[in-house]
Amino acid sequence: MDCPSCGAENPESFRQCPSCGAVLSQDLGGGGPAPARPEGPQVGLWIGLGVGLIVLGVLWSLLGPRSNQGPASSRAAAQVPGPAPRQTGRSAGAGDIPTSEKQAVAQALAVNVVDPAAVKRSVGGARQAASGMTEDAQRTLDQADELLNPKAAR
Repeated sequence: MDCPSCGAENPESFRQCPSCGAVLSQDLGGGGPAPARPEGPQVGLWIGLGVGLIVLGVLWSLLGPRSNQGPASSRAAAQVPGPAPRQTGRSAGAGDIPTSEKQAVAQALAVNVVDPAAVKRSVGGARQAASGMTEDAQRTLDQADELLNPKAAR
């Protein structure tokens, strides 16, 4: 390689001319094509997206909507359904007792009700609403009363 300043002959590996001290230009394009930038997504972009998603998840868990529901057993004891809807136009059999009434008795027995009077009031309200029920349904309600308060039923 010739020095551009003084014209002295220098080996290709030299970066500076030993005669005059000028910087020798290195031909970067002669060794083949320039290395191509790798195609595809950049690693930094993916790292940034991952960190951003983690931050969003933490913020959502701290500031997101809250659920006021406790454990299932405490919800069952706290929920006492109101009177069952009045059925008109047909007679109800023992299997047709409103689901909410069955659930109230089952929940009361399953969780060892703290306030059996509340469940009894619910059953009493259902009894008033279901005044057109058949004798089978009435017996079922009486049995529920006996289960909830055995001394008062006698």
